[in-house]
Amino acid sequence: PTAPGRRHRHPLSRARRQMTVRERIAAAVRLGVRDPRSLLLSARMSAWIVLISIVARLVPLPTMFRLAETRRRWPPSALLPAEEIARRIDRVFHAGLVTDGSCWKRAAVLRRYLQLNGIETDVVFGVRRQTGDQLAGHAWLERDGVPFLESEPPQYTVTFRHPSR
Repeated sequence: PTAPGRRHRHPLSRARRQMTVRERIAAAVRLGVRDPRSLLLSARMSAWIVLISIVARLVPLPTMFRLAETRRRWPPSALLPAEEIARRIDRVFHAGLVTDGSCWKRAAVLRRYLQLNGIETDVVFGVRRQTGDQLAGHAWLERDGVPFLESEPPQYTVTFRHPSR
């Protein structure tokens, strides 16, 4: 749980200083040297994060989620475990390749790449009261009604779910 008065952060997020363009390029190169396939996937994930960031400003959130949906398209030999997909998107946020890290963007893009692997999930938004009248929000994925790829079960009152039940 988050300490009173502190904003909830995704368990894998951390405070980062603003990276220079050179540092971002170096991070991408390091990722590409370690795992070229991962670099391509990270670039695609980054593009989706940017795209949903723009689209979410233009259309209602449910519409944005519908636009990001897909069906399984990868052959069984190319499938990745769900934990690996989550690890790769978290790397994108942590490498500074995308500077506007947000739990709802992570959930939306992660859901898309899980769908490509044939794994169905729901994006869930919730709020909880902090000290006084402050509210904290979080977005996460659920599979079969259970938080999925979260280090701790979110302690929030659900306010929105996609797809709706």
